[in-house]
Amino acid sequence: RIASFDDALIGLLSLDSGEVKVLVQGGMYPRYLASGHIVYGRESQLFSVPFDLGSMTIEGTPTRILEGIDTVDVNGCAQYSLSSDGSLAYLTAGEGQAELDLIWLHLSGKISRLDIGSSYAMQISFRPDGSQMAAMVPGANDKIFVYDFQRNIMNRLTSTPGNDAMPIWSPD
Repeated sequence: RIASFDDALIGLLSLDSGEVKVLVQGGMYPRYLASGHIVYGRESQLFSVPFDLGSMTIEGTPTRILEGIDTVDVNGCAQYSLSSDGSLAYLTAGEGQAELDLIWLHLSGKISRLDIGSSYAMQISFRPDGSQMAAMVPGANDKIFVYDFQRNIMNRLTSTPGNDAMPIWSPD
């Protein structure tokens, strides 16, 4: 019931009490980093804000860390993923699917394009050890594919009827 994701709230839900604690006004697709930051998308940008896990509070002001990521204002997706070591992969914003690139931003600052053999991939999720990523590749029926960084190959993971989306790796 919001006009845009500028009106959205990023918050914490207590599973014990059901209470919601608002952390950030405006934004989408928040992720917690072990470095003590929450990263989230907003208006084709990526922001980071310090977060104290002990007190469960924001400890500073948000900082824009990247511009030009693909965000989807219809469903609140920001097309990025973070590995446990802080590496970032993201999809650049473009005017059409053919113009979108999957970009790898290395911790060293080096930027490289990932050639995954598809013109478009989204809903990216890193394997906890960082050796692979899963992504939804849209089509008549959306399917999940897994890209292996060491072997530089992309394999289809799902083949069930209908759409498959939002891949998530388990910690093990």
